[in-house]
Amino acid sequence: MRSDYALYGIALVCLILSAFFFIQSDLVPSEMEVIIPSVLVILGLTFVGLGYMMRPGEAVPTPLTSQPIPTTTPTPPPIVESPIKLTMVKGIGPKRAEQLKSLRIGTVEDLAKASAKVLSAKTGVSQKVAHRWIKEADKLINEAS
Repeated sequence: MRSDYALYGIALVCLILSAFFFIQSDLVPSEMEVIIPSVLVILGLTFVGLGYMMRPGEAVPTPLTSQPIPTTTPTPPPIVESPIKLTMVKGIGPKRAEQLKSLRIGTVEDLAKASAKVLSAKTGVSQKVAHRWIKEADKLINEAS
């Protein structure tokens, strides 16, 4: 309970009692007829003032700072296309893929750009097989796009 309400309640009791003693003056000795109601009125007004002083303050909104709010746009994650593995080409297994990677043919795109003649010379396969690998690599690239 808020303390100002309690003080207002005491003030109300004092003011009601002063009115009661003023109206029923025959209950109070004659020399106290004026003093008791006056003291109760003064006490009542004092408690009203104290209650007013004890009331909670008004909520003051905190001023916003003039600093600009940084606007951050979420950067989309980089689009990583799943590379087509060399082992997806018919006739190329893990060992052959490693051999091609050592020859700087690490992706299907590199294989599609390679020459069948150069490829057969470096890998030791026939030009016909190398040409088939290149065609298969082109086919996989076209299907992926």
